[in-house]
Formats: sequence, structure tokens, C-alpha cells
Amino acid sequence: MRPVPGEFYRHFKNKDYQVLAIAKHSETKEELVIYQALYGDFGIYARPLDMFTSEVDHVKYPEVKQKMRFMKIERADLVKDVPVSNVPVSKVDNAEVDSQWADSRILEYLDADTYSEKLEVMQKYRDKLDSKLIDAVAGSLDLVVDPEKLDESYNYIISHLKTNIKYDTTRLR
Repeated sequence: MRPVPGEFYRHFKNKDYQVLAIAKHSETKEELVIYQALYGDFGIYARPLDMFTSEVDHVKYPEVKQKMRFMKIERADLVKDVPVSNVPVSKVDNAEVDSQWADSRILEYLDADTYSEKLEVMQKYRDKLDSKLIDAVAGSLDLVVDPEKLDESYNYIISHLKTNIKYDTTRLR
């Protein structure tokens, strides 16, 4: 049984994990299973593949009935309502939220496949412009703008996108 990324496993101590990847040690070339706890602080761990797929040491753990150290389970079999560890919840920093908001707008713009879609994204966020978004968009289009002059930069980017829409052809693609 070779684990596959995305599969779920239950450790013989009744804790659930999800396999994230199979990696190779950079020096020894030993295969490692990279997996994440589905409880507590959701830690990420690495374990040699042969150890991950080994049987439980029943001499050391005679009370364990599970044969394998990690047993594959289905998503529906995951332990429900496992309490999250007492990791303190920190107060949300507004600057961090603003940064994440800006990042989501930039990602939405960069994920747009056509100039028309990019134009729609820019128009959608017209009222929420900031220098970070303008600078990222201009950079993606190889444009030089002054991110401090938001209106001027926005109009220049919109004009550039409309020009590309007008003259860009998909005939040869």
C-alpha cells in the first residue's frame, strides 16, 4: 500500500491525517511521506515511507488491534468533532486583513485569462483601488505607472487593456 497525496489515514493511536506528498530526502534519496494532522494545531510531519507503511509493533503496543501503523480511511470515516488544541487565538490585525484582501484582488486579476476578463476585474474593484493593486497590475502588463496617482494610473491601465482587446486576435492561437 503506497500512500497517495490527498488520501486520509488513521494512525493506530486513533488520530487522523492527510497525506500531502511523497518526497525524497535530498541526500539519502529515502522516500518520505509528508502528512498533516487533522486535529489540534494541524501540524505537518515527515516519516520514512517504509515506517509509514509498516505494521504496528504489537510487543510494544499489545492493546492495539489495528494491524498497520497507518490505516487508509475514507473521508466519511474521519473522526468528527475533534477538539482543536488550546492554541491561543490572536487578535486579527487589520493591516493583515487588508493585505489579504489586496492579495485576493491581485490573484483574481492574474487568474483572468483574457484582456476582457482582466478589464472586468479592474472595473469591479474601481472603488477599492490602492497603490499595491495598481502596481501589481501595471507590472503584469509591463507598464510603468506612478502608483501614488491612482486615478491617472487606473485610466492608463484601462486604456491599455481596451487597446489590447481591440487588437488582440485569437486567430493564430
